[in-house]
Amino acid sequence: MKIIVTLLVMFCNAFFAFTPAFADANLDKPQAREGIIDLRGWDFTDKGNVGIDGEWEFYWHQLLEPKDFTARSHADEKEYVPVPGVWSQYEYQHQPIANFGYATYRLLIRLDESEADKVKSLYIPSVSTAYKLWVNGKLTASNGTVGKSEAEMIPQDYAQVISFVPNGTEIEVVIQVANFVQRKAGLWESILFGSEKQIALQREKNIAYTVFLAGSLFFMGIYHLFLFVLRKQNLSALFFSILCLGFIVRMLVVGDIFLVWLLPQISWETAVKLEYLPIYLGVPLLLRFIQLEYPQEMNRKIANVSLAIGILFSFVVLFTPAKIYTYTMLPYEILTLVTFFYIIVVTIRVAVKRRTGAIANMIAIVLLFFATLSATLYYNQIFSLGDSLSVGVFAYLFTQSFILSMKFVRSTLQVEKLSGELQGMNASLEEKVRERTVALKEMNLSLQQANEEISRMEASRKKLLSNISHELGTPLDVIQGYLKAMLDGVIASDYRKYITLMYDKTVYLDRIIEDLFELSRLEAGQLPFYYQSVDIIPHIRRLYEKYELDVKQSGLRFELELPEELTKDGAEADLLPVATIDPVRIEQVFTNFIVNAKKFTPLNGTITVRAEILTTGFVLIKVVDTGRGIAAEDLPYLFERFYKGSGPRQPQTGGVGLGLSIAKEIIRSHGGTIGVESALGKGSAFWFTLPITYAARTNMSRNEVG
Repeated sequence: MKIIVTLLVMFCNAFFAFTPAFADANLDKPQAREGIIDLRGWDFTDKGNVGIDGEWEFYWHQLLEPKDFTARSHADEKEYVPVPGVWSQYEYQHQPIANFGYATYRLLIRLDESEADKVKSLYIPSVSTAYKLWVNGKLTASNGTVGKSEAEMIPQDYAQVISFVPNGTEIEVVIQVANFVQRKAGLWESILFGSEKQIALQREKNIAYTVFLAGSLFFMGIYHLFLFVLRKQNLSALFFSILCLGFIVRMLVVGDIFLVWLLPQISWETAVKLEYLPIYLGVPLLLRFIQLEYPQEMNRKIANVSLAIGILFSFVVLFTPAKIYTYTMLPYEILTLVTFFYIIVVTIRVAVKRRTGAIANMIAIVLLFFATLSATLYYNQIFSLGDSLSVGVFAYLFTQSFILSMKFVRSTLQVEKLSGELQGMNASLEEKVRERTVALKEMNLSLQQANEEISRMEASRKKLLSNISHELGTPLDVIQGYLKAMLDGVIASDYRKYITLMYDKTVYLDRIIEDLFELSRLEAGQLPFYYQSVDIIPHIRRLYEKYELDVKQSGLRFELELPEELTKDGAEADLLPVATIDPVRIEQVFTNFIVNAKKFTPLNGTITVRAEILTTGFVLIKVVDTGRGIAAEDLPYLFERFYKGSGPRQPQTGGVGLGLSIAKEIIRSHGGTIGVESALGKGSAFWFTLPITYAARTNMSRNEVG
């Protein structure tokens, strides 16, 4: 139990640090003053992205475009308002602002001259509930349709990244916003500004974060759903599964609105309903789950009342528009926080009684409470630490999964103990029967007396076994049958098939995350390289020899073509071409090319490794195959992440589409180039170049020469 508690605390510390809400927290970042944010002196390379928060110009009930600010002055019309914030908390010309309406925001960003020609990006999160955005007079993004009435506007809400070149030291940002459909209105979340690479990296972190949490909850939910299917009496597993799967839906429609990004045909109204329903049904399901786990400590009537309230609020969500049901969130959040106090009292009672997993359960509930409190304060613009509810829910469900597993293991051990005791009793009875038989023979009893005594003993033994079987038979058969089905694989073949599929999916996910993080670190320059000078031609020969046997055993011809004057270890050359490389990373690129060539070259085909010294000061390394080739329309995209193509060269091989992207970044870090030449039916040639210098043979050490 101590190990579980320690892992839970470490896990939560790591995830709260990784959560996007906390990742960019920096109280020293610049703030906008009177519609201008001064980023001169801000080092984007060292300090990263910056939230362009503070005082923005604000024009209520006006939809202004950049040309309107150059055509006439708006000095008497503008107000300065804090961003992020909902405009229902503002005053315009000393009058409170209604929640429904439209407005224009404007901000000037000042940069150093050194940043004026570098590509910059804006990371636009949730804006309520439709907007149009101009940067330096150019319309660069929109979400939904901005209008002056509910009939004119079309709501839409998902995160966007906008990239542009400032072309000057001052950037004008103008945003029109309209809201007639929900309780939040305006720029209520911080907008990030930074370099294109840093903003892209932040977006990828957000996606990886969402995919990891949702994927983990998905497999936990499916696993416990199977447990319920196999044993219908296990209602805790059913409610646990519903909680996992329900919160996956919410994770995909908050933050970056990942679900809308994947399925753009989903309407804004549907996405908001999917955000609210898991909350309204999740709290009573949580209470019901806890009541099933600890029936003596929790009052079932309270769980039933909570379920009735959750269903009532859910009906409001289902049968009313967002401009009505979004106002029900605050009272439900208050009711939820009160409910959590009761849950905490219950977990304390459980901990006092030292029930299984009580301490870990109490810590997880407290973390979930603070995550819920933080999300409530964040969405009501009271205190902005971001939406950490997903992390809190994941930490709690992760802990409950451990606790359920512990109970399952203890039940298994108890069954094994009872089975051992029963076997021991059987052996003891049989031994007593044998001893009594010997004793009867020794006493020279008559055969009839011996038979009667044996029959009596046998009847006694059968009666005892019958009593034991009656008391232990049903639970023992159920548990042992379940264990044997799970452990020995006597369940129906479809079940094993789905277990295998789930395992494959976890391997595939793990591989995506691992490759995606490696690629992100490469692009951000955070992956270390260990460079050394090598005589490049012998180095290519060694790589060829390393894979020669494997390629030939695959039924392919494997050939090596080196420059003529260097085919005999450079015997005719006074100067040796030397490249400064990380040998492990260059081999990673070479291996990727060889593996791809093997995969797509038919039996008896040929793979050729070529090296050529270019007059431009580079060495060119090619891996040429006689395979099926690549369609012309696929060639420009082969080195993009997740691209697998559509031509005949692209079978379902199980790859994740990141190998060539990683290879591209490795070669770029070495100062080289990478590419491909191919045509359908004529094979392919993947190549890369590396910069070289020349060194006298006598100046090269044994290690450098190779």
